Amino acid sequence: MRRNESGFSLIELAIAVVILSVALVATTGLVSTSTDSLGTGLTAGRLEAKAGALLDRIERELIQAGAETLSPAVPAGAAGVTYRQAFDYQDEQVSWGGPVRIEWRPDETSDGADNDSDGLVDEGCVVFIRNPGLVSEQETLLARGVRSYLQGEFPNGADDNGNGLVDERGLCFAMEGEALVIRLSLEGRDSKGRVIARTATTAVRLRN
Repeated sequence: MRRNESGFSLIELAIAVVILSVALVATTGLVSTSTDSLGTGLTAGRLEAKAGALLDRIERELIQAGAETLSPAVPAGAAGVTYRQAFDYQDEQVSWGGPVRIEWRPDETSDGADNDSDGLVDEGCVVFIRNPGLVSEQETLLARGVRSYLQGEFPNGADDNGNGLVDERGLCFAMEGEALVIRLSLEGRDSKGRVIARTATTAVRLRN
């Protein structure tokens, strides 16, 4: 008596292997894409948090500054601001403290190379200076990894990012009405080595 036998032929086995291979490749690609997105998202989140914290620090410094103490008056897109803070108020008279300055400055030689081997090129930093230019001058480094120019801007004499400023640095100040607007762009590299940038903006109403 003849028995029925079931099994895979060579052709069926080959087809199954091809289908399995395609499925594995698709799954691997999906996992890789998800991992890339996660790495980029983590870097972006870190930069956003850092930018927010730095702007909070700058805002706390400037909230007690007097508009009349800005020296000189802040040009649109200035990379730094010098001011004095109110420390006493008597008989409708404000007593101002010594000069203070917050500024962007280069953190490495601006030559298109990564001179300090931190993965960034021509980046700047933010510096807090108490009593600038005086014997008692004191500097505090607030942050590194600040873009050379604000995100979307290039040194070409044009307003590339459409914010009304021209060739502004990665930290810049501009008086808009009665408020001092502060813009900040930070950058870093994600897990794949790609440069990620994030920009934050705040405004401070100075004392009269």
